[in-house]
Amino acid sequence: TDSMSTVRGGLSAIGADSILDLSGSGRTTFEGALTASDGGKVHIAAGDTSSFTVTSGLATGAGSELESDARRSAEITGNLRAELGASASENLYESAAGTGALSASGSGSVIRLGITGKASFTGTVTAESGAAAEVTLTDTGVIEGSGTDSSLVFQSVGTGSTLDLDIGTGTAATGDLKVSDGAEAALRISGTWIGAALLDSGTSKVSLSGGVWQLTGDSAVTTLVSNNSRIAFPAAGSGAF
Repeated sequence: TDSMSTVRGGLSAIGADSILDLSGSGRTTFEGALTASDGGKVHIAAGDTSSFTVTSGLATGAGSELESDARRSAEITGNLRAELGASASENLYESAAGTGALSASGSGSVIRLGITGKASFTGTVTAESGAAAEVTLTDTGVIEGSGTDSSLVFQSVGTGSTLDLDIGTGTAATGDLKVSDGAEAALRISGTWIGAALLDSGTSKVSLSGGVWQLTGDSAVTTLVSNNSRIAFPAAGSGAF
């Protein structure tokens, strides 16, 4: 679609041979649910100043894929979830903006978030029940929380769950990380991370290389490596560590 088109309604791809693509440019508006199941694939792409609202986004079943892209100054709002071995991803480029809760549940399921250019994402990323989450920030990308629980942005929950967060040079991520119930998380920081590392049970590894970790609260990790980096603690009196 192009110019000032408006599209409303759900988009579904069911079955291994099913592929559905929706691209919008100009000031295109989209609102609806996205579903990929039984190996189906759904891809949406917002460009220019388009505004896409995903009322619900679900990829379920091995081989199913759900992909959401935004470029230039486009905006994508809504939640994406992968389960039962499926994958879902959100990719934000240039000055695009994304908002929502991204999650994956179950062994083999993957949720991915990529932020490049001056793009930004506001929301949460969660891997649970053996799933994987992969987050990559490059250029001057930004990620932060929203709402009443804005401090908790990254979660890895349950044995077999993994969360991989790469905060590249020039980028910034604001929000706490929580690892619980035997899960794993690995953070690589060359940019700036503002948040706390909360460890219930599991493995949490933080590696800094030319980066900054600005702690906002009590933190615990299993492995901490710092190379030519800075770890900044809150001012005296604001909390105990």
